[in-house]
Amino acid sequence: MKRSILLLVIVSVFALTLLIPSLSKASSSQVLSTVTFEFDGMMGLFMGSSEKVTVGLLNAHHHTPEMTIYKLIGGEKREVARFRGDQLKRTINIWVTGSTQRPFQYLAMEGREKDEQDFRWTLDIEGELYGRKLKIKEDSFFAKVHFKSGVFYSKSLSEYRTKFTSEDGRVLPFDRQVGTPASKIDLTPGQALVI
Repeated sequence: MKRSILLLVIVSVFALTLLIPSLSKASSSQVLSTVTFEFDGMMGLFMGSSEKVTVGLLNAHHHTPEMTIYKLIGGEKREVARFRGDQLKRTINIWVTGSTQRPFQYLAMEGREKDEQDFRWTLDIEGELYGRKLKIKEDSFFAKVHFKSGVFYSKSLSEYRTKFTSEDGRVLPFDRQVGTPASKIDLTPGQALVI
């Protein structure tokens, strides 16, 4: 089965970091905890379904996928669990009990240039580089993570502008900073995150 790639982030190693703030930081809007997922490495983010967002960890030679879970307590980050390599070689589902919210992209009303967290800062290789739909084989993935909830946004911008060249050496018209993708899920009373 083939899937369209909407976003491909290429870095050296994949790491999925889960940060769980202390419950003592509850706000007046009844958010008890915010779970944040930070992405780094060789992967594709697939945004085509309204039911889920899939992160496909690419099966790349000399790159070992890793997922680390941290808990934030009083501003201190403590590792809860770490999964590497074959421990991740499967499909992982992430959802929230007691929630009907579907995953979505954070898009600033004022446009990308006014808000560095706008998801449009992340690299869309179909729309911005190739100008067409791309296909990738399912067996290209080491593992997949399905998010059934969460807001996807740009965590930070690259320090320098990014440029690309085609296989034949032509410089492509892409020339801007690139956002690092991230996702967060706010948990309210009666909800629990399930992995």
